Amino acid sequence: LPAMASQLLTGFFIIVDGFFIGRAMGDAGLAAINILWPLPAVILATGLGIGSGGGVLVALALVRGDEQGAAKASGKTIILLVLAALAVTVGLLATYREALLLLGATGHLHKLACDYMQVAALLCFGQILNAGLNPLLRSTGATVPAMAITVYSLFANIALDWLFIMVLNFGMAGAALATVAAQITSAGLEIVFLLRSRALPFSFKQLC
Repeated sequence: LPAMASQLLTGFFIIVDGFFIGRAMGDAGLAAINILWPLPAVILATGLGIGSGGGVLVALALVRGDEQGAAKASGKTIILLVLAALAVTVGLLATYREALLLLGATGHLHKLACDYMQVAALLCFGQILNAGLNPLLRSTGATVPAMAITVYSLFANIALDWLFIMVLNFGMAGAALATVAAQITSAGLEIVFLLRSRALPFSFKQLC
C-alpha cells in the first residue's frame, strides 16, 4: 500500500501546478501547462523506468541473500540515473522549443510553455533522481519512508507553487521552479535514507 500511494501521489505534481497557474494566469497558462505535459512526462518516465528496474534487481538479490549483487545493482542504477539525467538535460535544452511547436504550442502559448520548460529542462536531474531513487529505496524494504518522502515532496510543491506563483508572480517559471525544488530536496532525503539503510549499507564500491 505505501508503494501504491507513492506512485499515485507522483502524478499529482502537474495537477498542483495546473491549479495555481490556472488561478494566477487564467486559461492561457492552463492551456500551456497541458500542452507541455508530455515533456515532463518523459523526464518522469526516464527516472521511474530506471529506478523501478534497478529496484527489482536489488530486491531479487536481497531475497536470495546476495548482498554483494544487490549492492552492485544499486550502484549501477545510481550511475545510470546520473548519466540519464545528463543526457535528458542536454537533449531537452537543445530541443524543447521545437518539441513544443510539434505539440501545438504557438504564439503566446509557446512563450509560456518555454518559460516552464527552460527551468524544468535545466534542473530535470532533480526529477529524474527523485523518481529513480524512490523505487530503489522501496526495494530495500523502506516503503514507509519512501511514501513519506513522496508526501513531503507533494506538500513542498504546493507550498512553493503558492509562494512562487501567487506571491512572487514568477508565472510559469515559478511553477517549474517549485516542482524541481521539491523534487531535488526529496532526492536528497532519499539519498540520506539509502546511506543509512540497514538492509543495504552504502559503500562507494557499489559504484564500481
